[in-house]
Amino acid sequence: MGGMTAALVASELGSATKAVVLIDPTFISPEWQREVYESNVAAEHQQLLQSTRDDLLTQARLRSPNRSAEMIEYMVDARLHTSLSAFEVLTPPNPDWRKLMQNIGAPILLLIGDRGIVSLETACELQGINPPLRYELIPDAGHGLPYDEPEKLGAAVSAFLAEVAAIGSGTKSME
Repeated sequence: MGGMTAALVASELGSATKAVVLIDPTFISPEWQREVYESNVAAEHQQLLQSTRDDLLTQARLRSPNRSAEMIEYMVDARLHTSLSAFEVLTPPNPDWRKLMQNIGAPILLLIGDRGIVSLETACELQGINPPLRYELIPDAGHGLPYDEPEKLGAAVSAFLAEVAAIGSGTKSME
């Protein structure tokens, strides 16, 4: 929900927002929202909480072999400490992300993975809604882009923020 929250805040703050970075936000249709809400994701989490840490580590290593052991441990520990009440955030409806994107006047970088939630078609649609928006597809990454490709993500965000800073200082213009 971080990307949705960032978009909502940026759309409300107007000119106080200098730049927005959205990392594979959960911009999904109302139908998909209902499908996720009505799925058994909370029940799956409740069942997961009955597993041992070692079992979860083994499963996570098999699911994400390219992630570091340290990151996998952090993710498993976070899951084990996630309360079932956290799933209430999935209750539809989410704000209409198309309207949110129309109201953002700051430069926007949308980062998506080739296995993420936001498709290339949606990225192109978002660029049509807010033409200054730039998007970048990062290969070999899913919705957990910061965990799958942290170096590529960091490089893309750093380059974007350097460009925004240069624009703010008057030494460059957004193209």
